[in-house]
Amino acid sequence: MDQRFVAPAPDAPITRGTRPSFTVVIAAYQAAATIGDALDSVFEQTEPAHEVIVVDDGSTDDLAAALAPYLDRIDLIRKRNGGVASARNRALERATGDFLVILDADDRFLPGRLEALGDLAVERPDLDILTTDAYMTLDGAVVRRYYEDGLRFEASDQLGRLVRGNFVYPLAAVRRERLLAAGGFDEKLLTASDWEIWLRLALDGSRVGLVDEPLAEYRLSTSSISSDGARMARACMAVIDKHRGDARLTETQRAAMGQARRGYELERDREEARAALRGDAPHARRKLLRIAARPGHGTRTRVKAALAALVPHTAHRRLRGSAAQYLTGGYTVADEYTPFGRGMPVMDTEEVLMLIAAIVGVCILLLILGFLVPRLSRGPQRGVDKALGLGSRSASKAPGPLGRWFSKPFRTSMKAADKSAATGRRGRRKLPM
Repeated sequence: MDQRFVAPAPDAPITRGTRPSFTVVIAAYQAAATIGDALDSVFEQTEPAHEVIVVDDGSTDDLAAALAPYLDRIDLIRKRNGGVASARNRALERATGDFLVILDADDRFLPGRLEALGDLAVERPDLDILTTDAYMTLDGAVVRRYYEDGLRFEASDQLGRLVRGNFVYPLAAVRRERLLAAGGFDEKLLTASDWEIWLRLALDGSRVGLVDEPLAEYRLSTSSISSDGARMARACMAVIDKHRGDARLTETQRAAMGQARRGYELERDREEARAALRGDAPHARRKLLRIAARPGHGTRTRVKAALAALVPHTAHRRLRGSAAQYLTGGYTVADEYTPFGRGMPVMDTEEVLMLIAAIVGVCILLLILGFLVPRLSRGPQRGVDKALGLGSRSASKAPGPLGRWFSKPFRTSMKAADKSAATGRRGRRKLPM
């Protein structure tokens, strides 16, 4: 097998298949600025697509003008806005190719991608889902490959990995007949519908193959990273909730889904806090304190959240420029999270000083309480003594319960000192006169 291909071992010997045809599907919503670049990348392929279907999902921008130069080479579907899953399902109903190849309207294929997918399909006709590696770009600059820094393609236990999260690069090709038999994409999910269909197909026995070569550009922008985190986490929780009770799952797989869901809950908390700090959502302090109080977050994350709740304006400045680190931090949802979400930097000098100031403040507060509470608690105690007719001086000065609790460390140390002094007196020899 070609060294570029990564796939599960076949259950039985297989023979080479015939070369499949590919239908490229682009769901477009408010994509007038990027759709031309995406279509150009399709028509520059070394192996042409069988057909190209573009679904206008109720756009209100000038998408029609952007598509005008391509109308003789594409099949255009217009529909009311219903989300990316519904747009892809309309394309699925009209497609005639052997595979449906997904292309987002703001991404692009590199030349040779369809040819490489065809080579993999010929070599491994038992695979139902095909994908390649890709370059991830941020505002036009390449920052990493998709399969690196913590995210790897799973070849051995694909179902066991899919129950925890999606490892399939989003611009995948899926066998059309299998997709139709599964009922298409789940239109109730506004995002994460690709992971949901891969999981559903894997439960039915489908397998995924990879061409381990970057043959696409997965384009991200600072604004898309900032706005999508909490919504994606909630959608992933919905995917898990949908499939967690499936009888085909083992207890180990079901437990893994539960663990992953808890991870997505933590991710949702952090992303909501980030949005609130940016000013995109209210109650920043409340959301930060929820992170600080929740044991599931790492200690460092909780400390930094507490500090951010004290000085939210400083934390807001810290969010600037963190988008690139979002991509380069090696994120995997089941792994340990970095502070304030993916890719936040470690504590710097300013944060260390804030932490020291907070610790000193807490210590001063405890000292004040230790000094005041024993005295304040004597007032109620005197009232009780007087009502009971216990007017002795020693009784009226006895501390109450709070006073005894706060003064316990001091009383313990005094007893130890008295004991040591008494021991010293017993040990001294009296000199003769």
